[in-house]
Amino acid sequence: MRKYLSTYMAERGANLEQRMAILGHDTTAQTRDYSKTADAKKIISGTQIDNSSEPVAKNG
Repeated sequence: MRKYLSTYMAERGANLEQRMAILGHDTTAQTRDYSKTADAKKIISGTQIDNSSEPVAKNG
């Protein structure tokens, strides 16, 4: 349940200190461990993917 709650809060913008306070964690390492998935999603969602059909490099 803690992992779900930490992930849920992180996905909705709660910062590390807020998650620590709500979950009762003593260290930031505990909180980061519980929300690795959400943090990774946040990093990935900030990247732009080009789905065009044109080749990346042209030969010739």
